[in-house]
Amino acid sequence: MFLSTRHARRHKELMSRGRAQQVVLIVGDRRGPGEVRFQRWDRRARLWRAAKVCLALWAVAAICVLIPIAHFILVPAFFIAGPVAASKRLRETGGILGGEGACPACGRGMIIDAHVDEWPLFEPCAACRASVRIEAASAPARP
Repeated sequence: MFLSTRHARRHKELMSRGRAQQVVLIVGDRRGPGEVRFQRWDRRARLWRAAKVCLALWAVAAICVLIPIAHFILVPAFFIAGPVAASKRLRETGGILGGEGACPACGRGMIIDAHVDEWPLFEPCAACRASVRIEAASAPARP
């Protein structure tokens, strides 16, 4: 499991946040253990996340004003995408921050990227490129 120093530091930080959830990594009929970290957001945090994504897309729309011809399509598209993405973010009550486990196909360690909290998750193994299905070992704890 090779990670650059920056990615290793970020992964370590993410693995120290949120709550742990044991998972089962599955490739074909082979299974292996793993762990993901998930976080639940309260209403205030969801509003903040939604506002950030809306403002970011509106900033991209403002920058696109400078692109000749394409700005006729890009500016309205990003301007509309802002509230649409914000409403999607507002409905997300929690998410998977990341995780780790051993690939059942090759046995090497693998990093599980951030995902929306919708099970099962799918992640490719960086070593053998097998598609790994990730299921909760038990139902995730809901507050």
